Amino acid sequence: MDIKKELSNYNTYKAKIIMLELKRNELYDIYLTLGGGGYDGVPTKTTFKQSKIEKQAVKIVEERDKIEKDLREYERKIKLLDSLIRVLDENKRIIVTERFINGKKIVDIAVGMRKDVTTIAKAIEKSIIMLNSIKIP
Repeated sequence: MDIKKELSNYNTYKAKIIMLELKRNELYDIYLTLGGGGYDGVPTKTTFKQSKIEKQAVKIVEERDKIEKDLREYERKIKLLDSLIRVLDENKRIIVTERFINGKKIVDIAVGMRKDVTTIAKAIEKSIIMLNSIKIP
């Protein structure tokens, strides 16, 4: 796992989680409206052919299952990255969070922390090396 790339995608993962949750809720609302208001639960056909509504319901369930799988994957990545960041000492944690999660430039981090730019760049590099060395199951 390329930690630097994953950290750079942190906010993308968060945004995807939000979008997938909205899509899941939208599909659920559509699923609830299938069948119309007059449906009483009694089957009207004795054939084994699927109706359009049944096909649409199956499609929605399959799409929701895929969304749930993707949600679990993105949530797992966020949880993993949060855990990895917590491993760092306080200064490095602040630097990595500001750089990758808050998207600040190295110069802005240096000014905010009253440190030299090269010090911040080295801290980021050392942090990435350390995080890459951690064995992730």
